[in-house]
Amino acid sequence: MADAANTPLVIEKNLVNSFVSLLEEYAGKPIHCEAHDSGVYTIYESSWPFKLWVYPKDVQKRLDSGNSSAIHIDTYQLINDQLKIVKRLLIYAGLAQKIFARKTTLSKVNKIEALAFLKRYHIQEPFLGKHRWGLYYNDELVSLAVFSNKRTMREKGDNYQSAELIRFCNKSPYVIVGGLSKLLKYHMKSKNLQDIMTYVDKDWGSSKKLEKIGFELVDQLAPISFWIHESERFLVRDPATLLELKERYPSGYLKENSGSLKMLLKL
Repeated sequence: MADAANTPLVIEKNLVNSFVSLLEEYAGKPIHCEAHDSGVYTIYESSWPFKLWVYPKDVQKRLDSGNSSAIHIDTYQLINDQLKIVKRLLIYAGLAQKIFARKTTLSKVNKIEALAFLKRYHIQEPFLGKHRWGLYYNDELVSLAVFSNKRTMREKGDNYQSAELIRFCNKSPYVIVGGLSKLLKYHMKSKNLQDIMTYVDKDWGSSKKLEKIGFELVDQLAPISFWIHESERFLVRDPATLLELKERYPSGYLKENSGSLKMLLKL
């Protein structure tokens, strides 16, 4: 008979409890955690503008939280990114330390520094893109934006240039007030762009913050599936890819995110 303490259900419960304890330590206040019949946990504090939904490995699809400010994560993300997630949640809760963008210096960031910064502070996989600009405060990198190469949008005009904001993050536990706007304006001007597009991961809430600085919602993308093996995730592009992943990582399991929002900022 298997040891109950080693079953996936108990292991995930212990992982969630550890996460809540760490969140309480950094927040300095009690945090509520509720377990549902589905196996999903909701974690919240009454004064915070969001609830966190944590999904065990056997719940594939996101549940309807009834709130666009809900944040959805999976237990596998807590294995390697627990502290990173805690610090990001504190920013969402309004507990970050503020640095004003006007007090920062904008400069190009090399690949080595950008990669280290993304690995430490960004939730998703690091991606270096074509152009990397950072904001420095007291000679320390505190904010980073990664952009694609620009491309001509012939359907909008022969000289219409666009690029994608691929990654953006701040050094925890700081929020750079006006930081993203400063980076976007500089990149658009320096590369003679007419617009910048980006995607918002719906697992991490709504597009309200980007809308406040001028982005417009232009499309909604359907949820996509991933095959999870331990703490790694692999994009499932089609049934053939899924079959290959199942054969390569037979102990893995399928997950589906909330989809994403396509946002556009015009000059």
